[in-house]
Amino acid sequence: MKKTAPFGLALAALVLIPFQLWLRPGLALSESRAALAAQPVTSIVGKIYLPLAMSLSNSADTHPFGITMYDGIDTGSGTNQMRAAGATRVLTDLKWSVIEPTQGGGYHWSTYDTRLKNAVAAGMSIHVVFSENPAWASSHPNGPVTPTFSLNLQNVISATAQRYNGANGLPRIDSWTLYGEPDNLASWGNSGAAYADMLATMAPIIHKANPMARVMLGGLAYDCFVDDPQEQCATKHWKRSFLPDTLNQLNTHPGGAAAYVDAVAFNFYPISLWRWPMITDKAQAIRGVMNTYGVGQLPLVVPEMSMWSMWPNNVETQSQQAAWLVQFYTRGLSVSIQQMYWFEVFDTQPVGPGSALGLFRGSSLADPKQSYTAYQVLTHQLAGRSFSRSLSVSNAEGYVFGAGALQKTVVWGMQPSFATPVAFALSCARRVDMLGATTQILDGGLGDTDGAFNGAVRLNVEVEKPIYVGPC
Repeated sequence: MKKTAPFGLALAALVLIPFQLWLRPGLALSESRAALAAQPVTSIVGKIYLPLAMSLSNSADTHPFGITMYDGIDTGSGTNQMRAAGATRVLTDLKWSVIEPTQGGGYHWSTYDTRLKNAVAAGMSIHVVFSENPAWASSHPNGPVTPTFSLNLQNVISATAQRYNGANGLPRIDSWTLYGEPDNLASWGNSGAAYADMLATMAPIIHKANPMARVMLGGLAYDCFVDDPQEQCATKHWKRSFLPDTLNQLNTHPGGAAAYVDAVAFNFYPISLWRWPMITDKAQAIRGVMNTYGVGQLPLVVPEMSMWSMWPNNVETQSQQAAWLVQFYTRGLSVSIQQMYWFEVFDTQPVGPGSALGLFRGSSLADPKQSYTAYQVLTHQLAGRSFSRSLSVSNAEGYVFGAGALQKTVVWGMQPSFATPVAFALSCARRVDMLGATTQILDGGLGDTDGAFNGAVRLNVEVEKPIYVGPC
């Protein structure tokens, strides 16, 4: 099955070795880890959950878990598996070159009619990346359109938004991003003002056709900027000033940037941990720019995020990929990122270091990775729970979701060489590891590492082994 590389993937393959040096201590691979003291009372491993109706965000956008499917949306692409895993959103591409390959030759919808209908049948809402200008309209496939053909761009956007507005029996596109990673120099990177003007023209067209649709700025790479030191970034294709240039120009239009942009989107790959150790660091930096230009209230969305499961020495580290998936999502939810899409279902072909990003090994749905199970356990454990607070404990990182009988804490250790004890004010704690193994531990009973009946259950947590803890 042919795969389309993610917009940010070229970076990953070039910085794998430096990446290992940038890992901060709490995230590093550990060769020596203490064993968990708790002994399982009951164990449920690899449990398959049915699709869930979830409400995790405090915002109106209540379904944050997504998956990218750029090459197609069908059962062969994993729609059944991803819906069973709890994905409620799908990100796919929508190419102008496919819709209108020849000027004046009419629009061709069959590819996208089928793809988007399959998404709806799978119970997923739809986010599209409009991209790939036809050669007759621009010499830049993902960059500015030749002025002569700007009206053609308006026409195809209008026709697409009207066709997929949910009012005519066809699917509804819920979210739009116009051109992936537009801050790339090969895209709109040097033309932030022009990108803003394009958004100011296209957003009203989309909103008129579908008032429910959201138009996003990005998704930005916002990484490895052209002015970064060469020793930090081997590949530098992204323009630091693109986001402020775009927002500044949007603010010159009537109503300002917020009149045209419903959210700001950015991608996250762990390729510049010297700058963005966590997804929250990148989100906060982007939010800072947004605040400067008066749109700090807009939601954040992550159209692509991922972590590979193979390293330069060809050693597979499925458990690390699974752990980072849990960390990415829980950290993102802690800073109110509304939608997060994992890239991708399958590993990019050929599989190698930096390309093993999928939830399934190679291109086989018969070979799920630990990350697929971790995705499924994550959505099941956090179903119906909104982010409450960060956990305050030394040598561990954790986030609390929900309250009372529904409260669930996601926590992992930060010290590579030993396990960290964390106390939970529970008479009985239900502990679930990232792959679904479940243990119930009584205060003072087997597995309570303080060994005392004292109104709390103490559990050990380890690096890259997230667990979920809640009342029994």
